[in-house]
Amino acid sequence: MDSEKLISEAEELPRTVVRRVAKEKLSNDGVQESTLHAIWECPALRQVWDSAFSWVIKDYPSFLSFKDLVELVGQHSQRLDLFATAAWLVWYRRNKLRLKETCLPVEKIYEQASSYLFEFQHRPQSSIGKAWPKAIKCKPPACGDIKSNYDGATFNETGEERIGVVVRLDSSEVLAALSEKIPLLYSIEVLEALAARRAAQFVVELGLQYTVLEGDSELVFKALTTDSSPRSSIGHIIKDTLSIVSSLRTHSFSHTRRQDNSVAYAFSQEN
Repeated sequence: MDSEKLISEAEELPRTVVRRVAKEKLSNDGVQESTLHAIWECPALRQVWDSAFSWVIKDYPSFLSFKDLVELVGQHSQRLDLFATAAWLVWYRRNKLRLKETCLPVEKIYEQASSYLFEFQHRPQSSIGKAWPKAIKCKPPACGDIKSNYDGATFNETGEERIGVVVRLDSSEVLAALSEKIPLLYSIEVLEALAARRAAQFVVELGLQYTVLEGDSELVFKALTTDSSPRSSIGHIIKDTLSIVSSLRTHSFSHTRRQDNSVAYAFSQEN
């Protein structure tokens, strides 16, 4: 397959981030490799596609071209963006390997693609969750008197996850709460990290200047409170969270047991 053919196939892709996939000839020990094999058929990539595209592997064992594969996935619009993002990461990793540079492990590609896509689709906008009261403009008490508990819940049967946040006084008086639905991410650590970031953003939206952010994920808590680099799948989310809370006058982080975080968990279950 010549380079012009590869480029013509790539031009059919619906997302700009993947259109660069075929602009370079692929070679393996001097033998040209197709885009289809480099991104989809290579056995080493099976774990990338098994998570969300096993139905393709099962029902359509072979394709004539990468274009045919994209057209098939495109019939399921809710998966096309995820496919394009994962394909781009596969290609990006391939280039890193060719240059002998550090690259994302294959087993992390799907998780990273889900995270990137969620970040893009849920850029900070007006809140879509339910909050009561709408905002609190009263003078907040000293730090420690306002606690923001966060949690996440997964619903495999409906293919979605939810984030719950409860902002309250130490006296247990609830100041505000929200519950938001997000796409299924297949990663508990990403879900918990997103819940922490949403809690921080919610505090800012409420006009508060002091809070303790509390959740039951020890992994997220350590990522927020230590200088060590967090896992690549949540690193950018942790950085966002720290950036958001830096706008507050005072903040701190706290870790609690799951049974002590029941209120936030209950809101993550809200429909």
